[in-house]
Amino acid sequence: MPNFGIAGGLGLALVRGISVAACLAVLGTIVFQLIVAPPALALMDASLAARFVWRWRRLLWTSLAIAALAGALWLLLASGRMAGVTEPGAMVAAVPLVIQHSRFGAMLATRLGLLAGASIALTARPHPNRLVLAASLAGAAAALQALVGHAASVGGALMDWLALSTLFHVLAAGLWLGQLPSLWRFLADAPPAAASLALRRFSPLGAACVLVLAATALAQGWGLVGGLAGAVGTAYGWADLAKLSLFVVLLAIAAINRFALMPKLEASDPAAARRTLCRSVMVETAVGLAIILVAGILASLPPGAGA
Repeated sequence: MPNFGIAGGLGLALVRGISVAACLAVLGTIVFQLIVAPPALALMDASLAARFVWRWRRLLWTSLAIAALAGALWLLLASGRMAGVTEPGAMVAAVPLVIQHSRFGAMLATRLGLLAGASIALTARPHPNRLVLAASLAGAAAALQALVGHAASVGGALMDWLALSTLFHVLAAGLWLGQLPSLWRFLADAPPAAASLALRRFSPLGAACVLVLAATALAQGWGLVGGLAGAVGTAYGWADLAKLSLFVVLLAIAAINRFALMPKLEASDPAAARRTLCRSVMVETAVGLAIILVAGILASLPPGAGA
């Protein structure tokens, strides 16, 4: 049974999930402004475009702050757990030792450094070159997840396979789910024509990411769940089934958005379609966050394949 204390299994898993979700949001928010938004912003009047950019920057800095704070808390709680201490002062004292003597601690500290570098790149006025640099740093920070999960705890060829699979899985999640908050914020402000263009630019990238997520999820399931016995006979298996169920719900929402709601933006009542899409993307974002939190719990459980 997992420990439900804040410094125990579930609390640590939730902090981990929040940290990863915020890190993915940083990556997706920057990519949205680099790839999706510019042509759509050109269709909006200057005041509407400026309002979106202001809200985009607020979303970006909020995501950065949450990623940094949750990442630091994750490192603190994990250090206390590894050192076997629960007092705040002792946990703080354990952090440098964990960073120095474990790959896990070193990777979390590196992630915080990469997020700090992205913040520095974003302090000036937005510029494509600085956004590319910030996106690269945020992507590297997200990619480090491949070195702090189950892939880091197994050996041999399986470790390399799982690490590579996790790398693509995390980046695909950032490029799809990480963009959803920005897409939702854009749809709330944009006229139908700009909203339609943004969705058309977002859709191919989202579809590619869905394929990568599905393929890498199957690869990780093959390596970690442990077949049918592991799926229904271990806590890891049940958590993985919960994640899979949420992913199916997410795919259904994305399909409705793409094939049922997007065409209505160019129909007789585009304003109503935009409002409906905005609400749907909000729900899609919430389901995506739930998936990432469940993934955080998965990462804290022993794989079913080893049970």
